[in-house]
Amino acid sequence: MAVVFNHSHSNKRCNLRSFLCNELEPFAYLIYSLAVLLQLKHNKSFGYKVLSVFYTVSAVTLYIGIVFSDNNSWTYNIIFFVNIVLLSWYYFNLFNTKTKRTITIVLGALNAAIFIFINVVQHKYNDYNAEVYGFSFITIVLYSFLYLHQLLVGMKEESLLRNFDFWLVCGFLFYFLGSFVIVLYYNHSNDYSGRGDMWLMHNIILFISSVFTLLVSLQISKRNNLRHV
Repeated sequence: MAVVFNHSHSNKRCNLRSFLCNELEPFAYLIYSLAVLLQLKHNKSFGYKVLSVFYTVSAVTLYIGIVFSDNNSWTYNIIFFVNIVLLSWYYFNLFNTKTKRTITIVLGALNAAIFIFINVVQHKYNDYNAEVYGFSFITIVLYSFLYLHQLLVGMKEESLLRNFDFWLVCGFLFYFLGSFVIVLYYNHSNDYSGRGDMWLMHNIILFISSVFTLLVSLQISKRNNLRHV
């Protein structure tokens, strides 16, 4: 959860901490959007188009929540809900077995049902719902391991270096596994500064994941351009 600080121009350290706890997160989403957009030049995947739109809209939504709302929990309830539904669909299209696709349908539907029940039925759309977020994060971690297992079992001579989905999933695994404990226990801390530190770490993990994905995307785009010269 982004923590809002007093933006004091006289204190550079405070400004840096404020940026890391707030603006770094939407900035990371924009980097993700750019990384996916780069692949559309050579791969007109509908999935990539959807992901790029999602990351752009997420960045805007988060920034609106930070700037215009004292309680921005609603932005995370929206973004994490769309995130689990969208990524369930994304992994469903990656999987090549009925079993794995069934798992994505079941877990995707279960996550959606939990989000709707907590946020709509119980009217907790303005609350930080840690267990809901944690379940969605660990679900995506499971999807990622299932996809990596699929690659290992069906290993082909084609180099993984040019497989953007592989690197994108590795980035997802790093972020969702690395942030799982943070999103789960963030609101269990009564220390305001400590909670800020936790979300700062979450944002740094997200940023590292997005930059990694962008660098890989740039390399793949460069390789594809050389092949078409």
